[in-house]
Amino acid sequence: MLPSLQCLDLINLNALEYMLESSSPAEPFFPSLKTLNLYGLRNFKGWCRREIAGEQAPSFPLLSELVISSCDQLTALQLLSSPCLSKLDIWNCSCLESLQLPSLPCLEELNLCRVREEIVWQIILVSSSLKSLHIWGINDLVSLPDDRLQHLTSLKSLQIIDCELMSLFHGIQHLSALEELRIINCRQLNLSDKEDDDGGLQFQGLRSLRQLFIQDIPKLVSLPTGLQHVTTLETLSIFLCSDFTALPDWISSLASLSKLEISMCPRFKLEDRSKIAHIPTIDRL
Repeated sequence: MLPSLQCLDLINLNALEYMLESSSPAEPFFPSLKTLNLYGLRNFKGWCRREIAGEQAPSFPLLSELVISSCDQLTALQLLSSPCLSKLDIWNCSCLESLQLPSLPCLEELNLCRVREEIVWQIILVSSSLKSLHIWGINDLVSLPDDRLQHLTSLKSLQIIDCELMSLFHGIQHLSALEELRIINCRQLNLSDKEDDDGGLQFQGLRSLRQLFIQDIPKLVSLPTGLQHVTTLETLSIFLCSDFTALPDWISSLASLSKLEISMCPRFKLEDRSKIAHIPTIDRL
C-alpha cells in the first residue's frame, strides 16, 4: 500500500472511521511513512475495523512525526513498531482513554493538549529520551509525581499551561537537564514556601535551569526560598501575578541572573533596588 509514501495528512474527513478493514501482520502499514497528521476526523475510531486475534496494529517502521488532533470518537489507540518516532502531538482528544505503546526510545518532543491525565503518564513512562514536554489544558492534572518524572534526565524544556496543577517542585527535582520552565495560567498552583518544606533540596536538582517564566499564577505571593539554590538561572520573568508583592533579599545571590522581567503585578513593590543592581537587563518593574 503506497510503499514510497512519506507524508500523509488526513484532514476533516468526517466519514472516516477506520483506515483498514483488518490488520495484516505480514507487511508494515505505509513502510516509508515519516509524517502522519490526523486532524478533525470526528468519527475516527482506530486503525482497523476488525480486530483479529493474534494480529497486531499496523506498524510504522520509519514514522518520525505523528499528530492526532480533534478526533472526537477516538477512545483507544494501539501504536506498535514505531522506533523512529521523535515527535508526538495529541490535541483535543478528550475521549481518548488508553494508548497501547511500545518503548519510544527516540521520542524527543511531546505536546499534549486537552487530553486525560492518564494519557500523559502512559506516554511519559515509555519515553526516556524526551527533551521537550508541553502540556496544555489538562484539568485533572493536579501534581507531577516524582516517581513518574525521575527517568526524564534529558528533558530540557517543560511548559505547563491552563492546568489545575496544585503542586510542582517536588515533581521536577529529578530534571537535572531542564533549562527552561514555563508555568502559565495554573490558577490553583501555590509556589510559596508551603512547597519548600525540605529546605529547598528539590530545587538543588535543577542544575541546568536557565529560564523561569511564571504568568497568571494568582497564588504567587513570593518566590520560594529554595529557588536561591538554582545558581544557573539567567532569566526570570513574572507576569500577571496579582498577589506577587516583593523580591527576596537572596535574589542578589543569583550571580548568573542577567535578565529580570516583572510586569502587570499590581501589588509588587521594589523598595531596595540594590538587591538587583547586579542584573544587566531589567524590564518593566
